[in-house]
Amino acid sequence: QDHSRRMNLVIENVLQLSRRRQAEPQLLDLKYWLHRFASEFRGGLAPNQTLHLETIGSSLQTRMDPNQLIQVLTNLVQNGLRYSGQTHAQAQVWLRLFRDTASDLPVVEVIDDGPGVPVEQEQLVFEPFFTTENKGTGLGLYISRELCESNRAWLDYRKRDEQSGSCFRITFAHPRKSAE
Repeated sequence: QDHSRRMNLVIENVLQLSRRRQAEPQLLDLKYWLHRFASEFRGGLAPNQTLHLETIGSSLQTRMDPNQLIQVLTNLVQNGLRYSGQTHAQAQVWLRLFRDTASDLPVVEVIDDGPGVPVEQEQLVFEPFFTTENKGTGLGLYISRELCESNRAWLDYRKRDEQSGSCFRITFAHPRKSAE
């Protein structure tokens, strides 16, 4: 039954990729939007799970399809909570919104305190069907990256400096450049 459920998930994910609708970017105030996302997401958390939100700066805007952004962040936060829960009784994920000083673009980081991605697997995490979980499909991060790219955003993995855990970073396009 577990194998059947996993195959069903793979099929649903592949169908979702093939039927994916065109991105319909909207101008989003990321600070406001993230506060709403976090509030709604927290409503479904277990008592041993916490979602933190830190926003730096005032108005950070981009153009992105809000439904696709929900899908990306839901996947990243759920992954982070799952991995954080493997090493801690209280699973935690941090969402950080800020403006990158080098590029002047808005960035959201999804950070967890789990075991992190082993160095030899860092280049594979966005490959379709790559998974470390026996119940995973290996399509979540692949689909998330594809959705970001269809909105002219970039999703990548960053090694956390001194700590264990993972950091997935979405760098959004400038609001004017996304509309072109």
